Amino acid sequence: ALIRRMYHQDFVMMESLDKEHEEQRRWQRDEEEEVRARDIDTLKGHQQEREQVGRLQKAPQARPLLIAEDQIEKSRLRFTDLATTEEFELSFHITLRGISNSGMNSVLRVTRTNENFGHHFDRMPAILLDGDSNTLQVYMGHHENSGASCWSSIRLAVARTALVHVRLAGPTLMLSIDGKEACVKHGYYNKYKAAEGVKLWIGDRFHNAADAIISSVVYRFGVNSIPSSPQSADLALVSIPLNRGDASEGFLASGAKLWTAQKSPVAEETMVLGTGYPCKGPSLPPSLVPQSYWGRKTFCVVRDPYDRMLAEFQRTSKKRQTADECQAALNTFILRTLSLVMGLDTGQSRPYVSGCRFLPQAAFVHGWLPKSEQVDQKQRWCSHPISHEQLAAQGNVLLKSLDLPNLQLAPRQQKNTACGMLNKQSLNKSCRTLIEEAFREDFRLLGFDRMDGRPPAVRSLMVNTRKVERGALLVRGLKTASEFELSFELTPISVLGHAGGILVLEGLGGNWMPGCLFLAGGTSLECIVGESGSGSEARCVAPKEAGLPLKRPSNVRVRLFGSTFIVQVDGRTVCVVQGVSQRQSGADGSVADLWISGSTRPGADATIASVHYKVRHSAEIIPVVSSAVPRVTRAPTSRILVGEGLTVKRDQRIASDIITAEDFEITFDLTVWRQANAEGLIQSILQFTASDTAFGHPFDRMPALMLVGGSRTLIAYMGHANNHNADCSASRQQPEGKPQRIVMRLEGTTFRLSSDGKELCQIGGYTTKYTPVSDVKLMISDRFSEPAIAKVDNLVYRAGGQRGGADIWSPLAPDNNN
Repeated sequence: ALIRRMYHQDFVMMESLDKEHEEQRRWQRDEEEEVRARDIDTLKGHQQEREQVGRLQKAPQARPLLIAEDQIEKSRLRFTDLATTEEFELSFHITLRGISNSGMNSVLRVTRTNENFGHHFDRMPAILLDGDSNTLQVYMGHHENSGASCWSSIRLAVARTALVHVRLAGPTLMLSIDGKEACVKHGYYNKYKAAEGVKLWIGDRFHNAADAIISSVVYRFGVNSIPSSPQSADLALVSIPLNRGDASEGFLASGAKLWTAQKSPVAEETMVLGTGYPCKGPSLPPSLVPQSYWGRKTFCVVRDPYDRMLAEFQRTSKKRQTADECQAALNTFILRTLSLVMGLDTGQSRPYVSGCRFLPQAAFVHGWLPKSEQVDQKQRWCSHPISHEQLAAQGNVLLKSLDLPNLQLAPRQQKNTACGMLNKQSLNKSCRTLIEEAFREDFRLLGFDRMDGRPPAVRSLMVNTRKVERGALLVRGLKTASEFELSFELTPISVLGHAGGILVLEGLGGNWMPGCLFLAGGTSLECIVGESGSGSEARCVAPKEAGLPLKRPSNVRVRLFGSTFIVQVDGRTVCVVQGVSQRQSGADGSVADLWISGSTRPGADATIASVHYKVRHSAEIIPVVSSAVPRVTRAPTSRILVGEGLTVKRDQRIASDIITAEDFEITFDLTVWRQANAEGLIQSILQFTASDTAFGHPFDRMPALMLVGGSRTLIAYMGHANNHNADCSASRQQPEGKPQRIVMRLEGTTFRLSSDGKELCQIGGYTTKYTPVSDVKLMISDRFSEPAIAKVDNLVYRAGGQRGGADIWSPLAPDNNN
């Protein structure tokens, strides 16, 4: 006891050492057990590990985030599930529409936080546009500097598309524009680690949005997935069914590589589309397999739609038939095939039959929207379309322009085919009309001529934004009509002291059919039909106070209906000229060339986009489909169509005498409930329609409101001449069992859907809206879909732009008065 008392501290120290030693022995035993367990797991799971590595090697090395062109908007969140890597490449196309606000404007932001700057993962990266210099600034943080940035030395030009790459590899961040180095930033030795659940904003919420169009946004994972040399050295053939054979056989790759889908991994892919139709990879539009075409120079072979259908018939027909037998078989084949493709028997179109062989060629040149089964003209996947009839001549010109002089295109050899004596003159009138309707996008976008010599109902002459330049010839040989509408989107940048040309449809005799310019010292329009300067032309001059706003796009329509010449800006008439004769206008079915600015006149300081030429009364009615549009009178300012408590029921007609307007607003209270066991089915709530078909035809949906089965997400469909199935999908669900104030509004070129004052979605591109019609039906719900479990109250249809040119509705906000 005396010893313990005297050496008490020693005993305490020894006990502490014993405990520490025992703890170390326990840690050692645990570590040994963990190592043995890990070794056993490693041995047992060796095959699984090899399989996992194989899956990782086969995993996609890039993620397309945005393909089609889209306007950059403030606070627009596009993704919340992006996975990032330490080293990456981010690429996109950008087109400045005009001059952005002074200071920094947001293009896009990749982030894990909700903060602007000053924290890790705020900007990974963020890309801003300096509105004063039109240069990009890339912010890409790392653990030693969250605000590291790189300033571009290259200015972006207005109305010209630029390809931007942001690459982080090793310790270096590099920005390149159109293949030229724009800036380099070093010091990335402690990079952000790979992360999941990252957000992508196309226009963040901290800055004004850049006034620009963005497209083809792709995030490539890891430095190893970044090609050391761009794929643009490859010449890629975009395969269009029935058109591709001679091109792929005729190109002899002696000095450069020719890429085709048939000899790539795409050939092994099969995509099931529509209601179960399989399509092989080489027959798919590039927009559905975009990873195969990124960065390549593309060309394709386009063919007269009549000849294309004839070739398909000859491919499948029997030999040894007389000329009369062949002609009868040809017209029967086209009638049966296109009736199936267009769904004339059931009202349900089937564009993917026969392995996608009957998709329009425009789906391959531009893009394809599988959800709405429509061509997306905003995309462009085939850079160089070549005429099938002039394959050798145009192909060699293409090769020379691409600096590929060692390639030679062998002349196309004629092949013996069944019923070879037939040509497109063998088609009867009904079959011609079916072809013109089934492939109307080919006639509209690719410029093929109808056999009757009449122009297509709508011809899209230019989609992308470009700067107005003196003497720029855009389209040659456009067929005109005596009654027409020329529409375009115009953005003045500055005011000039002299008159500035905008665009001119110039006939062979010098007639303007029509042409438009800015008056000197302002942005007021003057549009002309007839021979300019002859004294016999008709001039429509807008007053000075009707000038277009600077740096903001305006929708312009120039119409000649009967003897009335009208110019409208954003739906408001700015000038009218009466008594214009067909002889005076010169637009009598002859051809004209479209010039930006004019062939000789100085150009305005402006950008122009979405140029469409629309012919009045030129579209014929297919005999087997009734699509007549009733005559119209002026729509009333507003009309109450539903009072209180109307339950949605199938094929329930509420009214059949509605008069519509080009611009309108529909408001009502909507209460929805989720329906079990209906996941993915589209359920109808209401439909305004002037037709008896479900979709895909003019005036089918004007608009229609649907509900996604198994959820409470709304989808609004509002067609226009360029896309009869244009849709707008809500960004959030409706509350269950709670009334919400719904607003559907078409104003200018934009359709919007909102709920209780909060915008759910919007869609642009309404440059060729449906004209006003009468005897329109309101169905709650339609007869083609299952009805949603919902109730509609207080539905009012309001026409826009009818009070001295002023809209009658107020800004989107909750309606507290009802």
